[in-house]
Amino acid sequence: MSELLAAGKDLKNLQTTFAPLKADGTAAVLMSGDGYKPELRLSASEVADAVKAWAPKPAPEPKPEPTPAPTPSGLLIGVNGGSGWGIEDAKKLLALGIASERIELGGPYTTLAESVANGFRWNLVVVGNVDDSTPLSAVNVSSWVAQTVKEIQTEILPVVQSTPDAVLAFECGNEMYAKSVHGWNINYAEPARYAEMYVALAAALKAAGITIPLLPNSYGMVNNETVNWLAAMVKAQPSILQAPGLVSHPYGRAGEDWESDLGLGALEAQHAEAIRLGFANPAFYISESGFRIVPGQEKGENVPNEAAQASQLKLYLEDLSRLAYARCYFYFKVHGEGAGNEWGLVSGAWTPRPALQVLASFA
Repeated sequence: MSELLAAGKDLKNLQTTFAPLKADGTAAVLMSGDGYKPELRLSASEVADAVKAWAPKPAPEPKPEPTPAPTPSGLLIGVNGGSGWGIEDAKKLLALGIASERIELGGPYTTLAESVANGFRWNLVVVGNVDDSTPLSAVNVSSWVAQTVKEIQTEILPVVQSTPDAVLAFECGNEMYAKSVHGWNINYAEPARYAEMYVALAAALKAAGITIPLLPNSYGMVNNETVNWLAAMVKAQPSILQAPGLVSHPYGRAGEDWESDLGLGALEAQHAEAIRLGFANPAFYISESGFRIVPGQEKGENVPNEAAQASQLKLYLEDLSRLAYARCYFYFKVHGEGAGNEWGLVSGAWTPRPALQVLASFA
């Protein structure tokens, strides 16, 4: 009868009186209104139908969330663009134990679905990147956030649903400290604007229920060595201190520290600065670094030959492996691309250089 009373209350402009149910299951509903007092007689089946119609519907079963895969321990080893030269190269890298790659969301690049199909797991995915010649002050933050979230929901989440270990983390743009109208240039960095973009995107991902870690870019000194990138971000957006880690590109050699920007010593300086500033999770993800073969040069990331490339990479990875806060290392390029751009671990179609075996030995 309580269900019938609820039904009556929903009849607007009427006063209803429900008679008790009779023994045969029928009931009378007396209704009074403006100048009329009709009586509605309900049969037993109609009473049952009314009760059924107004019974509360059970809530739909929630879709199960994908079971999070346990993150890898130790220093994860990968490459930038392992799928970029096709499935055959991908298979060769995987056979060496190099099973992660760094890719970029959007544009004419390898998709996460293609990367996973090729066999790669625990990938770093650059999201929300902008062209090097686009200053961050020219970015409409709300539109940028909306577009980035949409791309993640469309291209990333369906893959992660079926392959929980497809993504290690998101990287919030690539080298965002060097975007300017002058092209890649750290003397026009906008740390406050980047911090605003990062915090807005992190909040939008959280609101959308996306739990993949979003990592901000780390760097040392910018703007003609007058601005501390990390400190300026924290000053502008203190909540960035809750970031789940940081991304760095410490090109250069083991032990080197070029003004907290380049060299493995620069990574240690950035980590010390992150702790000083109060970052809650000062873990570092090395998503780019490597050694370029330039005959006659022996400085920083430049090495004179293949043997020096391998030896410097070995020293670098030995030191990096000792840093407990280093989560991963992704070598810059698989293939050499001609004079001035010979970073590659292989030359030609696939002629391995000694550095490839060095990288594989740490995987």
